Amino acid sequence: MFFVFQKIVLNIHHKSISPKDSLLDLISTLSNQTFLTAVEDCGYTLTRFLTPELKACEYDAAQAVNNLGEFVTEAIWDTILTAA
Repeated sequence: MFFVFQKIVLNIHHKSISPKDSLLDLISTLSNQTFLTAVEDCGYTLTRFLTPELKACEYDAAQAVNNLGEFVTEAIWDTILTAA
């Protein structure tokens, strides 16, 4: 499963789009539930930023990412790239 996740993340990264658009593309590719599971598996760094917004958006990951600022989405995307 990790290899598939890694391949998806790297393919999105090579598109050279903004961190927010990259996250939205990742959510769309993985599905909302799979993305949420991956966030939980990545640990504190991602959940610290995303959990409050996810709760406010009733766990709709795309809506939560759209509500986050550019700095936060860039930090989240960088964490995902490092994990991949």
